[in-house]
Amino acid sequence: MPLRLFPRPPVGTTRESTLPAAALVLLTVVLFELLPAHFKPIPSIFVISINVLLVVLLVVLVPHRHRLVERWQRSLVMVVMATISITNVFALGRLVQMLLTKNEPLTGRELILSAAVIWLTNVIVFGLWYWEIDGGGPGARAAARDDPTLKRYPDFQYPQLENPGLAPPTWHPRLLDYVYFSFSNGAAFSAADVMPLSHWAKLLMMVQAGASLLLIVLVTARAVSVL
Repeated sequence: MPLRLFPRPPVGTTRESTLPAAALVLLTVVLFELLPAHFKPIPSIFVISINVLLVVLLVVLVPHRHRLVERWQRSLVMVVMATISITNVFALGRLVQMLLTKNEPLTGRELILSAAVIWLTNVIVFGLWYWEIDGGGPGARAAARDDPTLKRYPDFQYPQLENPGLAPPTWHPRLLDYVYFSFSNGAAFSAADVMPLSHWAKLLMMVQAGASLLLIVLVTARAVSVL
C-alpha cells in the first residue's frame, strides 16, 4: 500500500485535531529555554530547532488524528514525545546529581526554577503519552466511535465511560483530560478519578510518580538543609 502523506478522511469521519498537542510541545520548548545551561544536554538552539521542525511536520502531515492516519505518521508523533522525554530525563538526572554533589552548588533561584520546569514538563509529556497510548491512540479511538467493531480495550477507565449518565452520549476523553490526569498523578503520586487498566498504563504512571516523588523529596531536603 503506498504511503499517503495527506490522508483525507471521508466526510463525517470522526477526527481529533493535532493542534492542542502541538501547542503543548511548543510550551515544553519554552520551558526548556528557561532551564540553566548546565541542565541542557545540547545547545538550546539545536533542541529548539529540532522540536519546532518536528512540530511543523506534525501539524502539516498529521493535522487531524483519524482512522486513516498511517503508522509512520503516528511514529512521528512518538518521536516528538520521545525527544521531549529524553531531554527532560537528562535535566532531572543533572538536577539530582547537583543536589547530591556538594562540589556543584545550586542557587535558590536555580533550584526552584529548574525543579518547577522539570516537573511541569513531566506533566505535559506524560499527558501526551497517555493521550497517545490509550486504546491505540486518538486515531484508533476516533475509528471506534465511527465503527464500534474497531473498538480496542482501553488503557484508562474514565468515570464518564463507566457511568454514561454522567456525560452526554458523545463524550470521550480529549487531550486536556489526559493532561489533567497526568497533573493529578504527578502531584498526588496516584490515580485520582481515572483508573489504569493495562500494564503499559500502570508502568507509565509508576515512572511519572517516581520521578515526581524523587524531585520533590530532593528539593525539599535541600530546602530544609538551607534553612
